[in-house]
Amino acid sequence: MQNKEASIKHLENQWRSVDEASSIRFRPLIELIVSLDEEDRTAWLTEIAKHLANILCQHFLEMLVREGTFHDTLEASFPLMLGLSSNISIQSLNDLLTLSNITIGLYRLSHVDSAERAQRWMYKLPKLYHSQLAQEHLIINAKDTPY
Repeated sequence: MQNKEASIKHLENQWRSVDEASSIRFRPLIELIVSLDEEDRTAWLTEIAKHLANILCQHFLEMLVREGTFHDTLEASFPLMLGLSSNISIQSLNDLLTLSNITIGLYRLSHVDSAERAQRWMYKLPKLYHSQLAQEHLIINAKDTPY
């Protein structure tokens, strides 16, 4: 029970750092979800995971628009980034915690000040995100997803 509580608190703190409005409702939602039967719990955890992945996807889009390289990057990297949220496979609170650590970590790392560094992240972020999720077995059909 203490491990579950620590995991929920860690997730809540991570979410607060990127989405204050969602983090306010986060704890009661997660507490409800972890009390559900396995099938319902897995379905709801997957929906939360998709939301989390979409936060990083939105950040990626904001970088594209800000740096003005939308068309070039759109063809090369956007399909991979966009497809990740629909291919995420979360089975447990620990999976969600792992996903959160990867997603929020990359979100923080990819916030850069220079145009040159932002340009590099636009090409690197989708592949790196995919690679880390696949390594942790958090993607359905990871080996079939093109790089």
